[in-house]
Amino acid sequence: MAQEKPWRDLSILDVAQSLGMSLDRVGSRYYSWEDHDSFMINTQSNSFKWYSRDKFGDVLNLVQVVREEQTGKKVSFKEAKHYLEKGEFEPFNYVEPTFEPFDYYLKPYETDTRDAESYLMKERSLSKETIDFFKSKNVLSQATLKTGDYFEPVIVFKSLGYNNELLGASLQGIRENRELYDRGRLKRIMKRSDGMSGLSIDIGKPNRLIFAEAPIDLMSYYELHKDKLQDVRLVAMDGLKEATISRYFMELQAEITNSSYEVNWKETPSALEKVAQVTDFFKNGKNNSVITLAVDNDKAGKDFVNKLHNKGINCETDFPPLISGKVKSDWNDILKQEKINKKKYEEIQDLIDTVESLSQTAYFWVSEEDLNQPSEVVSILDDWFSSDKVDTAYNSEFFELIVGDYTYMIEFKNKELSLQNIEEYSKYISNRINEIGFESTIKELEMIITDFNQVKLAISSEMDKQIDLIRNRLIKEKSPEESQGHRKMDRSKISSGFLQENLEGSTLPVSNDTFEQTVTSHPTVSYPLLHFSTDNITVSNTRAGYHVATETDLRNLNYYAPALQSTATWYRDILSNSKVTYLLKGEDEHPKEVIVDFSKDKFAHLTGIRPIGSGLNAEKVLDDLVEGRGHYPNISVSHGFIDKVQVLPLLQEITMSKSFVFDHLEEIAKMRSLKASHVIQSENKNLIVALKTVDDVTFPASLLKSKGTINNQLIENAKENEILGVVRQRNNRTEIISINDKYITDGGQELLEIVKQRGKDLSPKKDPKQDIVIDSDADGLSDEVEYGLGTDPFSEGILDDKPQLVNSETIKEMIADNKTKDLSMTLKEGIKNFLDSEQYKQFLKTMSQFHHYSPRNIQLLLAQNPTVTAVASFKKWKDDFGRTVNKGEKSLRVWAPVTVNKKDPKTGEIVLDKEGNPVKQTYFKLVPVFDVSQTSGKELPKLINELEGSHEDYANLYRASKEVSLEKGVTIEINNSPGEAKGYYSPNENKIVLKPGMSEQQTLKTLFHEMAHSDLHNKETMKGKQLTRSTEELQAESVAYVVASHYGFDTGEYTFGYLASWSQDKEGLADLEAQLSIVQKEANDLIKRLDTTLEKYKDVKLQKGKFSEKLNYYREKAQEEIANKGGTLDPKEQARSKQNQEKMK
Repeated sequence: MAQEKPWRDLSILDVAQSLGMSLDRVGSRYYSWEDHDSFMINTQSNSFKWYSRDKFGDVLNLVQVVREEQTGKKVSFKEAKHYLEKGEFEPFNYVEPTFEPFDYYLKPYETDTRDAESYLMKERSLSKETIDFFKSKNVLSQATLKTGDYFEPVIVFKSLGYNNELLGASLQGIRENRELYDRGRLKRIMKRSDGMSGLSIDIGKPNRLIFAEAPIDLMSYYELHKDKLQDVRLVAMDGLKEATISRYFMELQAEITNSSYEVNWKETPSALEKVAQVTDFFKNGKNNSVITLAVDNDKAGKDFVNKLHNKGINCETDFPPLISGKVKSDWNDILKQEKINKKKYEEIQDLIDTVESLSQTAYFWVSEEDLNQPSEVVSILDDWFSSDKVDTAYNSEFFELIVGDYTYMIEFKNKELSLQNIEEYSKYISNRINEIGFESTIKELEMIITDFNQVKLAISSEMDKQIDLIRNRLIKEKSPEESQGHRKMDRSKISSGFLQENLEGSTLPVSNDTFEQTVTSHPTVSYPLLHFSTDNITVSNTRAGYHVATETDLRNLNYYAPALQSTATWYRDILSNSKVTYLLKGEDEHPKEVIVDFSKDKFAHLTGIRPIGSGLNAEKVLDDLVEGRGHYPNISVSHGFIDKVQVLPLLQEITMSKSFVFDHLEEIAKMRSLKASHVIQSENKNLIVALKTVDDVTFPASLLKSKGTINNQLIENAKENEILGVVRQRNNRTEIISINDKYITDGGQELLEIVKQRGKDLSPKKDPKQDIVIDSDADGLSDEVEYGLGTDPFSEGILDDKPQLVNSETIKEMIADNKTKDLSMTLKEGIKNFLDSEQYKQFLKTMSQFHHYSPRNIQLLLAQNPTVTAVASFKKWKDDFGRTVNKGEKSLRVWAPVTVNKKDPKTGEIVLDKEGNPVKQTYFKLVPVFDVSQTSGKELPKLINELEGSHEDYANLYRASKEVSLEKGVTIEINNSPGEAKGYYSPNENKIVLKPGMSEQQTLKTLFHEMAHSDLHNKETMKGKQLTRSTEELQAESVAYVVASHYGFDTGEYTFGYLASWSQDKEGLADLEAQLSIVQKEANDLIKRLDTTLEKYKDVKLQKGKFSEKLNYYREKAQEEIANKGGTLDPKEQARSKQNQEKMK
């Protein structure tokens, strides 16, 4: 039956329902299509908009768009109209919304905002300052959201009420997932959010309102206009919502008049329209500035503004300008473009700086003094420069040679420009940007620099040829006797005028304790003067940013060779193979530390010089520079090597306390490209050394000549840190290099003590091959040491049977003195302490908390802190858990494996296998960790030791245990066959039998014991083995104890009294350490399998309590695979019951 009313009046919800669309209600007037989260239906305007595809319209357009999506075929206007006119449409099952209070169910799952900040800064170009501002207003946070089995970090934008109560929130995804989201990332308003509110912040005392469509647009608008914003309330509407504007307008007017306004869900959405209709508030434009709409510059935004104006709601608009080539834009687009333009301005400024440096090398001085040539040679060469012949030496689009008296200069052909007036040239470039754009201007500048260099090179090369020709001609014209008076001068050794003539420097040796020496001071060992030359062999490949040195490059290198040799000598003698700690003025009384590894191989890279030849490495190059060996098959240099060698003599300044250390370099493009973590700048601001941090090791990565642009950026965007003092550690000596007497009055002794007490390992890096030892059983003792002790390096046997308690202070002293071999031997001896039942139980108790740690590490932790519960590194506590190590706490140490590339002991080269891959070697080193009791900060879920679950809790664990056993083919039965025993494992039948009638806890503990038997003592495992009954029971009961403790069971009744009898058995004693390893591996494996299986019982309602906390804490490990596919799990938040999240949604 045909519809009686016109098709345009049909309800869009009725039509959507007829098309088979599943709809979710979002707010008071909106519905979204379940299949496409960006498809929104507005019931008030009876229209839809598909945001991700930029499709929108009325009911007829809806039919066309949805049918095409469903069938893949386009639907004509006529076909859609016929569908609407002839179809029958059941009324949509509309449910009047009940306004329940907003419940922020993500509160327990909030994390630090590290991922959110990274996304907002890198993807949305927002500054750290803007992000911190919105965080300070409590409207921005980060949480972990669960969607099905997918976990992801999301940004939460919060809507706060007049009294800062939480009214609602919208979510912005951080990680891209196009399988789940049409737009690539989640964008959603949380359920039960107040549909008329949005993220808002006040600046000053508000008397006007500015509205943006989305929170990120609002943040972008703020960043672009913050200097002009005052007495205003900024609001994000989460769309184009007249109701939101109406609400905030009414509330603001109430505040201004010192009255109150109560939001009414039926009346508030239309309140603004009524004000426009029944009052003269908006008439004659007198209050237009009260509302500013900073909405997107697109059709939807403009239509929305027009709709308000048609209702008499007059307001100002602030559309973002359209970017060239675009048909629409939002404020985040503009911000990103501004940042791009800023980077391009910086790039152009760097190029202008380069052009400015060209002006310093544009001269050719033709005089006896400058060329170190006789007057007759200079006179003829001057004639050559003055003639047209010099112009045949080069071909240039931009430059020409200007002739003067004894001076010839490269200059622009364009007479309006000059290399000597860079200020005017900068203005010219600014105009060029407006004329031809950024990209074309950058290309023009690059062409100019390239053109200049080729002109300079061409003229220099031809000048050298002319000098040789002139000299040869003059020699032929003179008599042999006269020619003997001429000596061919090596122009490459001509001084640049600022280096000392006495290139040997002082004859006094350099003191290793003195850092106030000059770079021209040399040790008594006299080396040849450094002079660069090459065989000019063909080089097929050069490193990015480098080129093969030209004759001019070699000449420039030799100009600076004396200073380069002096600086290399200083670095090798004073700084190489040391670690230098910069103690910086912190916000509190305790100084911050930056530890820099000045290894020997770091100097050559700073010079921008890379000699080419076989058997060369960075360390050998440093030795060559020091010892005057400058001849190589060939040499490559960085494009900006002259800048580097010019400021290289200032390198020693970076060890002075009057230098500055900068961090927070994210906003500086140059430092981002270098991946610099810190910057050290000399006091005179002429030198910058960029530091890079890889795997917690900080080292000098690049040397830069300071320029105005970078200096300004450091001041504006980075954080400057004053240096309190500088401490060097080398050759087992720790000493003060420099102190800042503005703050330090004790000669630096307190700073020195801080470094020592903190136990920082400031000793230089040893060659890894010196540290690598053969350690067959990975117990921290080399095979050589074990043979000396009389133990087997392929097992963990002990010969001495006399127990000795391990002294905690002795252990700490060994760690502090880095006596790793003594430490390993002491711990090995300490194994015998576990023959005592109570000490053994304490060891197993700790193993239940650190089941993934080796027995040796568990023992080491217990020896340092008997009450240890949870450990992590300083960085992990801070970054992952939001906790900081308490001031003055000393770290605990654990053994950690370190894998390095194997090097040839003779050549130092990396050893490769048959496939060409580096051969790896592993050794163990002590690394610092801190117990949770040594930290403070955000609250963590407490890991309990006692089960308080319901019957259902035990049932779940029993089900998981049964499933784990069945996976290995072991069945579980409950009957009376065990007799007096609580249960048994039958290897022949491969089954476990449990006695009925036991308590739930006792049943599970017995099951754990028998599961250990089934894993360790089945027929397959026992082939070829003969274990005593006591050994089998020790293993099974120990595993059961660890697993029971892990799940919080009462373990008071466990006894290991029969351990005492082992002390009488020399073989049993020697085997004890091996048993501990077996127990740890089996307990760890069983716990991981149980935890993973427990994850399958997701629908079980776990009560809040210790047991549920424990299960959820370990459940995160079973979800690691999911996290690696794009989701994320936060250890400190996932420990809480995820049932909360399901229940509250």
